[in-house]
Amino acid sequence: MKQFPLFSTQQSFDKLEENQLKLPRLYVPKSKKKDIYSNKANELMAHKKSDNIKIDFLAFTFPISALRHCSKAGRINFPHEMTVIKKDFFSKKDVHHTVNFKNYGIWPEVPEIKWRKVKNLEEHELMHAEFKATMLKFYEETLKIWAGEVLGFDISPMRGKGFQGYKDSATLRFLGKDVGFVCIGGQRDTIHFQISGTGCKSLFEHTTPFVIHHWLHRVFSVSKLSRIDLAYDDFDNNFNCDYAEKAYIDGFFRTSNRGPAPLCEPRNKYTYEAKLNKLLKVFSQEMFCVGSRSSAVYWRIYNKKLEQGIKQDDLTWYRSESELKKWDVDALLNPAATFAGLCPFAASIDLDKGVKTKAMSKVKEVCLDVAARVRHVRRSAGKALGDILEIFQGDIEHTMGLILPEETGGKLGIPSTYQQLINTVIEV
Repeated sequence: MKQFPLFSTQQSFDKLEENQLKLPRLYVPKSKKKDIYSNKANELMAHKKSDNIKIDFLAFTFPISALRHCSKAGRINFPHEMTVIKKDFFSKKDVHHTVNFKNYGIWPEVPEIKWRKVKNLEEHELMHAEFKATMLKFYEETLKIWAGEVLGFDISPMRGKGFQGYKDSATLRFLGKDVGFVCIGGQRDTIHFQISGTGCKSLFEHTTPFVIHHWLHRVFSVSKLSRIDLAYDDFDNNFNCDYAEKAYIDGFFRTSNRGPAPLCEPRNKYTYEAKLNKLLKVFSQEMFCVGSRSSAVYWRIYNKKLEQGIKQDDLTWYRSESELKKWDVDALLNPAATFAGLCPFAASIDLDKGVKTKAMSKVKEVCLDVAARVRHVRRSAGKALGDILEIFQGDIEHTMGLILPEETGGKLGIPSTYQQLINTVIEV
């Protein structure tokens, strides 16, 4: 290897600098920023959009503490300038200064809790009760603003009735009509929203599925939807109940080549009438169902005209509706591609290959729960933990020993065989 002397009396400083530039340098590659969206999400967004598929029901859950992040997303933190007048120190004249100040816009500011020393357990409980009351008031104000600004709904006073396993609930209203529910209290301090078909129509006249995805996934760290219904309306009598039954016989409702096929269940109600010397069925209900209400995918193909009680003879209206439970939140990025990717029957309706999305498996649910907790700790206490770690000269074991409570764990019940998968999910 060729040697380059660092300094010689015969060399000028210019020559020294030239030699220094020729010395081999250690190349440290810059770590790439993690993409905001997953590969599946990017595929859904890149896929062509269609208005043929609509969202007819939506339910989701997020931690109540996530409402603190509303002041960091959407219509907030705009840099505001204000002109103030101050006296110059030397001339004693009034001088105009422009200063920047933080404006939280429509969102209430997160309250600053000032802890104080207590002498006994009663004072500690009193201070804790004050803290809970202060935060509860903040969450209630933020929740009403979020529902109004983002969803376009009003929230009624609490009904004093539990719903979906929660202690209390309120109705969501749009122009005086009830369009869903919001549930609070219990369930690991979460909030549950349930929006009906009428509510979804109003919701997506006010905003778009992409905006809802942004708030749920990017702001509230929601990874799955409790339920989402995707529907297609056919007014040409092409995709009726007879077509659905034939498609079932051909195996078009299977989502995989493995395992048993989903069960079908015709739910028809009819009488016979004699017309032109023939006995014809006169339906009061025409429906063909595939799957079960407890399965991840449940299909209902039914005569919407009969269901709505429409008497117009020249109207044909069939609806094909898929009920998806614990489904990937990325379905909001492109409902049509999600629908077409469910099975060959759905693809035949929307005439598109679609993008395959899935319900959350138990393993993935656990992994994403851990990942969400890691993101929450990093966002809320990452800097403080870094400062404490620096004080103890990088001793992680000693630092975590001081911070963690004596009793930890037990809620997730994660098997050791899932550890590798968890490490992959929470890799940062």
